[in-house]
Amino acid sequence: MRKLKWLIHEVHRRSLWQVLAIFLGASWAVLEFVAFLTERAGLPDWTPSMALVFLALGLPMVMATAFVQEGLPGGDERDASLPGPDAGSSPAGGPLAGAPASHGSGPHSHQPSAPQPSLIQQLFTWRKALLGGVGALSLVALAAVGYLVMWSTGIGPVGNLVAQGVFEKGESVVLAEFGDPSGTGMGRVVTEALRVDLQESNIIQLAPPTYITAGLARMGLPPDAPFTAQTARELALRDGLKAVIQGEVSSVGSGYLLTASVVATESGDILRAFRVPVAGEDDLLGGIDRLSREIREKSGESLRSIRQGVGLAEATTASLDALRLYTDAVRAFDEGRPMEALPLLEEALERDPEFAMAWRKLAVILSNESIDPDRMRHASIQAYSLRRRLTEREAGLAEAWYLSTVEDNPEGAIDAYRRVLDRYPDDRTALNNTAVRLLVLGRWTESEEPLLRVAARTSRSASGLSNLVQVLWNVGKRDEAWAWQDTLEAQYPEALTARRSRVWLLAGEGKWEDAHDVAEGLWRDSPPGGIYDIMTMTEIAGADLARGRFAEAMGHLDAAKRNAVEFGAWELFWWVPAQQQVWAALALEGPERARQTLRSLDRQAPVDSLARRGPRRVDAAALAAQVGDTDWGRRLFDEWEGAFEASERGRAFRAARERHLALEAWGRGDWSAAVASFERLFREITPCGAMCVQTAEWGIALEEAGRIDEAMEKYRWHLADTQLLWHSFRVAWTPTVLERMARIHASRGEFAEARALDERLVELFGDGDGPFVGFVERANERLGAGMAGGS
Repeated sequence: MRKLKWLIHEVHRRSLWQVLAIFLGASWAVLEFVAFLTERAGLPDWTPSMALVFLALGLPMVMATAFVQEGLPGGDERDASLPGPDAGSSPAGGPLAGAPASHGSGPHSHQPSAPQPSLIQQLFTWRKALLGGVGALSLVALAAVGYLVMWSTGIGPVGNLVAQGVFEKGESVVLAEFGDPSGTGMGRVVTEALRVDLQESNIIQLAPPTYITAGLARMGLPPDAPFTAQTARELALRDGLKAVIQGEVSSVGSGYLLTASVVATESGDILRAFRVPVAGEDDLLGGIDRLSREIREKSGESLRSIRQGVGLAEATTASLDALRLYTDAVRAFDEGRPMEALPLLEEALERDPEFAMAWRKLAVILSNESIDPDRMRHASIQAYSLRRRLTEREAGLAEAWYLSTVEDNPEGAIDAYRRVLDRYPDDRTALNNTAVRLLVLGRWTESEEPLLRVAARTSRSASGLSNLVQVLWNVGKRDEAWAWQDTLEAQYPEALTARRSRVWLLAGEGKWEDAHDVAEGLWRDSPPGGIYDIMTMTEIAGADLARGRFAEAMGHLDAAKRNAVEFGAWELFWWVPAQQQVWAALALEGPERARQTLRSLDRQAPVDSLARRGPRRVDAAALAAQVGDTDWGRRLFDEWEGAFEASERGRAFRAARERHLALEAWGRGDWSAAVASFERLFREITPCGAMCVQTAEWGIALEEAGRIDEAMEKYRWHLADTQLLWHSFRVAWTPTVLERMARIHASRGEFAEARALDERLVELFGDGDGPFVGFVERANERLGAGMAGGS
């Protein structure tokens, strides 16, 4: 008991509690500073741990120094009021028991000399403790700086692959499907999750799934063939890609072992190998995240950049089942089976309602397939609200999508996409969607640059190349458009997008027989009930109308409508085949027949079943107004308009509203009002650029309003074949345009020009049936009567 009291007394006397508190506080400050530097300066992850080890080693040294030196430097004199732990002994440094005391200060007295410090006191000094702490922290700093120097210069095993010249920053790398020896199905899940996380890298550029699918086709393999490490390396060899990432998921007890390697394509040498143990399914996403971080770091991405991203477990989902379903959905989408992807995404969202990436993919599919705009809007809002769970890249894309589809703000969407491009300059989605938004705003020439950047990459997408072909054609660069079409077909020979792009080009050149044949082949290979099925059948009908084959065109439109009804694709029904049929009836047979057609369509797929605030509902309202069914058109329009708050009435809303007003005035014969609305629509809200869809109706309104020269300009625009995307859908107006132009020339005495137009009408539609017969007969009458010319 006496020893314990002595020890407690010494602890207090030597201020050891104070020393411990000061040391722990200083250590906390040092660790916080080291963690800050690690995060901001991109130091290795082990830097704080190394600092903690040195601080832990320093603690006993500091406490020993405080004990030996009897407290902090400059402390109070010791208190010897208590005897030492052993009776009869004196405290260290005191006078020996029984030694004579010194008395007075007389001439023969002297002061005792200062005691010499012992060896221990010389060893444990505050100066040495301070120097030791500084040295330890210097060693930590030296180790971290040395690591960074070796990493950045490519020296030794820690050197990164870019610095070692294995591949260049941004160069495409092929990710093979992870092997799965245990047959648990984890291979594909890990592959897709790793793909998602590696998208954040600013060093590695993964070859996209569309590139892999096209590569398998070039290798003579089916699109669902396993993309093994051997297959991946063969594809990389074919295309000159320098590296392949491959790996395996093995079961180890109740957990897993993730192994991966970066392999040199040419030699097959393993450049870097990685091994991450995982305790169980609950830790699988964390394990994939750790594996991704190691791959990114060893490839050459700075730790600072890696840490700025969102962790994989946050960026995807906490549910492994949801991730499996999402993986299957992405594969179906990339293979051109979006309708099969929808139920998979829905089930994934049932497992994890906060799965942000699944919401975004759902919104994209619903938009691309023109299905249920209300549901698409909801999915867009959900993805945006959960964007903090996405990677930085995906969060930027979700924000841009939200601005475009929910807030109707294409300018804001362009800005958001450009913010993504500031960090990921070659991101295909951001580049492509920037161009699409520019097209919406009529800024055709500006859209070339981002699409050319997509096309210049080895991993370019089929959709990006198709968009580039369309833009080049519509700005008059037709030879370049065909050259990129050849590139598109060479890289994606079986892609539906590539074949549809050829249909458009052939139609634009007036090669309707060829366009018809290519479109028929495309339709046979299209998934039933989807956008390719229904829209391609409508394009075939357009090729029929361009050759005067009215009965065949109506048969193809009926088939497209049946497919839409069978699969419940109401929005697609009204977007393409219904509009095509009404326009054909109006242009070739007149308003009364067009009204009957519209009412018949409403019985097949009721307009009231369309989303109240969707674009197809206002399209139907415009059709009703244009054919003269004014009351019905106004009711539909008022219901659509009333579904939008004032804050939601952006560019698309204003464009749809002005278009309706133009066609409503057109339908009641108020030509001046129609012209005014067309001009506001196509010059202020949605500038035409190189393409306007309704140039025929605009021209008719101008002609009827007495503005003949301007009308002729619009008629020539219609005939100039610049409307690449919509050319097949607007071709029914061509006989009307030719007839009106011929009559105008004849009325001016320009008989040669009138004769040429009538002859062209007869040449194009001379073998036609149905209402085409009347146009040809009237043209022949004018030609025979000499109305179109003279000697």
